[in-house]
Amino acid sequence: MGRQDGQFWALFAVVAVVILAVWVAIAVAVFIAIFRLT
Repeated sequence: MGRQDGQFWALFAVVAVVILAVWVAIAVAVFIAIFRLT
């Protein structure tokens, strides 16, 4: 049970990092778009 829990948290951490990276990429893209428009 401990191993499964560890794998779950490892997977959760990976998913969280991927989601965070996607949000950062979107924020940077929006910032660049606004910077170019103005």
